[in-house]
Amino acid sequence: TSERPSTCIGAANRSALSDFLTIRFEQDGEYPPLLVLDLDHFKSVNDSHGHAVGDEVLRTVAGRILGSIRSLDLVARLGGDEFAIVLPRLDAEGAYHVARRLVTTIAAPMQVEGRSLVQTVSIGGALGTGVVTETDLLVRADRALYVAKEQGRNGYTFFDRSIHQAVLRRLALEGELRTAIDESQLEVNFQPEFSTVDGRIVGVEALLRWNHPSRGRISADEFISVAEQTGTIDELGEYVVSEACRLFVEICDRVGDQDLLLRVNISAREFARPELASTVRSALKASGLAPTRLCLEMTETTLMEAPEVALETFAQLQAIGVKSAIDDFGTGYSSLSYLKQFPVDCVKIDRTFVEDLVTDPHSRAIVEAILRLAEAMELESVAEGVESDEQLKILSELGCRRAQGFLVAG
Repeated sequence: TSERPSTCIGAANRSALSDFLTIRFEQDGEYPPLLVLDLDHFKSVNDSHGHAVGDEVLRTVAGRILGSIRSLDLVARLGGDEFAIVLPRLDAEGAYHVARRLVTTIAAPMQVEGRSLVQTVSIGGALGTGVVTETDLLVRADRALYVAKEQGRNGYTFFDRSIHQAVLRRLALEGELRTAIDESQLEVNFQPEFSTVDGRIVGVEALLRWNHPSRGRISADEFISVAEQTGTIDELGEYVVSEACRLFVEICDRVGDQDLLLRVNISAREFARPELASTVRSALKASGLAPTRLCLEMTETTLMEAPEVALETFAQLQAIGVKSAIDDFGTGYSSLSYLKQFPVDCVKIDRTFVEDLVTDPHSRAIVEAILRLAEAMELESVAEGVESDEQLKILSELGCRRAQGFLVAG
């Protein structure tokens, strides 16, 4: 029948999804809009609360999905925490509206076994107009989903030509990244970290740059995710840690300052590698850098990927004597619980709060709260993205003692 009703989560599978798309194409002359949903950081729910809680979260999400769509729509479960929704006879505006409603509805707090949890979702959408194969429709939705995750999750993105071009560029970068490593096109730069009291340089953050022979300079934000997907992140990570340590020691010897601190960012995949501690030991030994002068930075998202692995990695790094920091603090979902759970030494206040510090009282309140929290927990705090004297003055008044940004060096 053309008016096939929504099916319960778990009943419709990929085969049923394919059959339904075929029926709609034959009856309507084009494919209907398709949404692909993926629960954000769902693995951390199972790791932190157990599979019984995870199953109940899935059931609750399933109920919210079914309550947000029509009787003629189809819901299929593609994997453990991934779903697809087919929206027959809806135009682009209607499909966008459904995606928005789903993001809001699913993110509402839920009560599971006596505790309040928030489960967000990322959605990739594809419109059927002009699509000639079912595979193309699915690929478009998957690519849009990937972009939604890259943009911070808890949102939706629909496939368009700009995404298509971005995918083509990404595929090209995948093939060229190996060459970049082999031909030494990558280099480590340093951004100073300075005292807000007297302007003295107190440390540096290592920044990786790709000097592409034809595309020019490519920032790490663009190619690190490519490296993670292709597996080259392992080799890349080892290079960054060892090269940063080596160059840092040379700079310290040259300027005659042996008290500076080196900060190096670690990606989620690197942090999950059992070899990370060994890589750090080797870099420290080869460069002669004291462990206490190295601080590894990871984002809250990195910790959410695998909390149990993170705890083990922290223990190994602590045994070496290396410091640790949470980068982009305040932008994740569980900042306070991570400060309590993981033995970090420093929090870095995200630039999104610092950039509006002068004009937005809410940003000022957030920064002040983070600083007070860090002080109470005896943690160091660093403000990122400082670009003006006005920002620096406010940070100093609020008690922030260390900062970095274009105000001192780009």
